[in-house]
Amino acid sequence: SVVNAGDFDGATRAELHAAYQAGYVAYVTQLRSRHPGAHVVLWATDGANGEIAAAVRKVHVQLQAAGDSRVSFMPVGALEMKGCHWHPSVADDARIAQQLVELIDGLPGAWDRGTAP
Repeated sequence: SVVNAGDFDGATRAELHAAYQAGYVAYVTQLRSRHPGAHVVLWATDGANGEIAAAVRKVHVQLQAAGDSRVSFMPVGALEMKGCHWHPSVADDARIAQQLVELIDGLPGAWDRGTAP
């Protein structure tokens, strides 16, 4: 099999963003149906000149507008991205983890066993 998932002939940037956001909303909606009590954290880097974080922020807004109050958005900026193939480094991973712990710590009852905010 040969798959090329990177080319979008004829699609505008706005169409690509809309499709990405619709797919992301559908994915989180599916997660919510399977885990109704979970708090979902969407996080994104400031890569691509902030385009990724802006798109995920819009997903967050759409989910909240649809009534999902158990979803947070966590932007992560200024990563080294010195891991293999332009991925986060070990230091970046530690920074992301710390930021995630701080976000979760701020959610009421997040660490209570058997309950989810």
